Amino acid sequence: MTAQHTLWADRADRRQAQADKARAAAEALLANRNRDWAFVSQPGHIPARARENARTDRAMGLLAAAKVAEDKAANLRAMSERRAGDAERERQAARDARDWTVGQTVIAILYGPATVLKVNTKTLRLRLDRTGGTITEDKARCK
Repeated sequence: MTAQHTLWADRADRRQAQADKARAAAEALLANRNRDWAFVSQPGHIPARARENARTDRAMGLLAAAKVAEDKAANLRAMSERRAGDAERERQAARDARDWTVGQTVIAILYGPATVLKVNTKTLRLRLDRTGGTITEDKARCK
């Protein structure tokens, strides 16, 4: 594990701790809510209800902050677990997942429907159905 990967993992742990703390504070604020419908629905300004609404607003803000921190922690954790060559291994797995044959109709992700003219190791030579032009496309970007 490189130094940068270690830093990302440490930041992810800190973000997750922040998220847990914010979520616990929000749950504490929401635990003692007044659920009496008559109290909640009375007309006019009632100071106790205003405080209750403010407390609920703070709790919702804390829950939103916890969600953001958890998302950042998940992203940092994914970055810390990523290694050189992972993307190429994923592309190679996508290439190996299907058996391509000449004359087969495929969907090139960027260009749409196409017919396979030639099958290479990593690429396909395709004739585009819409324009009639030919392109070479990576097997990983065809369905």
